[in-house]
Amino acid sequence: MTTYDLLQNLAVGIALVCISVQVTATLLVVHFFTRASLRAGPRPGYVHRGLILTCLILTLIIDHLFQIHVWGVIFYLLSYFGDFWTSQYFAAQTYTTLGYGDLLLPPAHRMLAGWLAITGLLMIAWSTALFAFLITKYHESHTTFRGR
Repeated sequence: MTTYDLLQNLAVGIALVCISVQVTATLLVVHFFTRASLRAGPRPGYVHRGLILTCLILTLIIDHLFQIHVWGVIFYLLSYFGDFWTSQYFAAQTYTTLGYGDLLLPPAHRMLAGWLAITGLLMIAWSTALFAFLITKYHESHTTFRGR
């Protein structure tokens, strides 16, 4: 087994962990959102709506921060960077595809950065789609059409 094979297996494993975290967060968000919508009644107030949206956004942010943390811990444990916070910083900038380029993985392991960027891009897109779907459903279920 070559270094590339090991690296690919590691990347797939970490990506699967992130997908599992994303699935769990999605299920929790949908469950919470459904219950909160049912409790809100037909015309919830602005404060109630604001709290629901705030909780939704915070849950999604925490989900992504956790996934970034998982990648950062792996980079730190593999000694790709000198300290823990540098590993976290690299994971955050790569996961979000910001990629300043001020830090690079060791040459033999640079493909992991691509895996991380792809995973982050897909997970953020997933959260965006979930957010848009839930907001649309919430709006539809709590407003009535007023025809002329």
